[in-house]
Amino acid sequence: MNGRWLWLMLVFGCAKREIPAEIPVSSIQTDPLDGARLASRRNDHLQALALWAEVLSRGPGNPEARVRKAMAFLGVGKKAEAVADLETMLRERPDWTEALYARGMAAHQAGDTALANRMSGKALDADPELASFLALIFLDTDIEASMRTDVARYRQEFERLAEARPGHAEVREFLGLACLVEAERTLRRADFERAGQEFSAAIRNRAGKEPFYYRANRGYIRLCLGDKAGADEDFQVARSRIDAPNQEEMLQEKTVQARKIASQLR
Repeated sequence: MNGRWLWLMLVFGCAKREIPAEIPVSSIQTDPLDGARLASRRNDHLQALALWAEVLSRGPGNPEARVRKAMAFLGVGKKAEAVADLETMLRERPDWTEALYARGMAAHQAGDTALANRMSGKALDADPELASFLALIFLDTDIEASMRTDVARYRQEFERLAEARPGHAEVREFLGLACLVEAERTLRRADFERAGQEFSAAIRNRAGKEPFYYRANRGYIRLCLGDKAGADEDFQVARSRIDAPNQEEMLQEKTVQARKIASQLR
């Protein structure tokens, strides 16, 4: 999958998600909030922890800083501190979506699958488009680059969420996307098949109302696997749902690319 195609799929899949611009160095040097955000985005957990603490010293009620500080605690292995902060937040606001996600992550790290599923499930019920989750893990800053750099991590996160809410369409679609990124790297038939299974689950979960890119991606996967009839069916449905310029051109490009991949699968 070339960057242009993945970018297209994600633009239409994440149209409501605002992608923040890179923070200028000059701002980082003068504003601990900007510096803390950048440190978290880069997974520099120790630096993030110090900067989020500084942000909170200036504004103790800052909700973003409170959640991010807890996430930084998790990043440096201080699970007890993270849990204590998150439990306090959830006593104050039981419906705090980002805190629910973070509490689910903490429970997952501790091996408490039941609690992880319960907390993640509550968050997903309030977040049908995964906007809060993607912002929490900074995946929406550059989805393609993040997945290609550390696809195993993001696949694991989406698998965890899929376990909590198997019927959540966006979770299954993003899991399918992570599997597809991995499949294009390995060129293993089994990996493409797994990606196709996740997109099929996402389509089922949308009950016939899935958008263009669900079908376009599954059609691409099917063609990579040599299933021309299935691919033609998906592309036909995708074409009936075209709602942006160049989508037809993208389908044609992916048809050519899929045929090349089909000859390389192992």
